[in-house]
Amino acid sequence: MPLFRVPRRLRRPLTASIGDTTLTLLLPDPDETMRLLTFGDAAALGLALFDSAVEREVLVLLDEHRRITAMVVDPPAEIGLLAGRCLAPVLAVPFCQTLVISYVDRLDDAASLRDLYLAVRRAHVLQGLQLVDMVLVGLDRTYSLAIAHDPDPVWFDPVASTADAA
Repeated sequence: MPLFRVPRRLRRPLTASIGDTTLTLLLPDPDETMRLLTFGDAAALGLALFDSAVEREVLVLLDEHRRITAMVVDPPAEIGLLAGRCLAPVLAVPFCQTLVISYVDRLDDAASLRDLYLAVRRAHVLQGLQLVDMVLVGLDRTYSLAIAHDPDPVWFDPVASTADAA
């Protein structure tokens, strides 16, 4: 059985409005915990969502055990960058970590995204959040900006067991 399959709710995503902005949310099945423990897990999720309704990116909200609590499809920039300060009730799920999965046509310019990755990571730290990674998914490969540009990427840190969280 594959680690990630496209959640059923993806076919019928939830939508919510914040002012003039409409957000599309994907919530995990409450009976199936989805954890992102490795970059391979994030890449598998990105590929599983590749043929879905996602046009450009998914903001994945994670708890301290890297369980997916929600996914925001194609969020506006202010929500992607300021998720920890967003007062929207739709983001009232527990999260302290985020992952950005972006869909790109080419990965040739991935090395030039170092400054963007570091700026987004700093913005998250200032909000009390941890940016796990910004993963680029292309037609032929996936790329981790954290592994490429962070001297100590989160992927190599141990993750607390969920046995204590239950």
